[in-house]
Amino acid sequence: MNAGRHSEAAALLDLVLAVDPDNPEAIEYASVCSIETRRYAAAIPLLQRVVASGRARAPTHYNLGVALSETGRTDEAIASYLRALDLAPNEPRILQDLVSLYRRTGREAEAKACEVKLRKIEGH
Repeated sequence: MNAGRHSEAAALLDLVLAVDPDNPEAIEYASVCSIETRRYAAAIPLLQRVVASGRARAPTHYNLGVALSETGRTDEAIASYLRALDLAPNEPRILQDLVSLYRRTGREAEAKACEVKLRKIEGH
């Protein structure tokens, strides 16, 4: 997928999911293909399946936050980012996205709190 060959990756993932429809890695990779091709709405149910399975990791919640944010589901996106942050408290991109989302929604106090955490992580 890193080489931009999303259609080939999606076809292979479809084959994996045909054999093992509950494979969380394949589901998650399929969601990443959707996100990278800006099909955010298609990624949401895939990521929600991984979350419901109990096998979600920080990147799962982060990607769900991205997809929810891009589809205007701000409160749900913030909740997903916060779950990702609970699992990966030192991941700067989660905090960066939270700062941006908080600012877009006029929640300056939360944005500033995230910026403070971000500066600590980055050693400033």
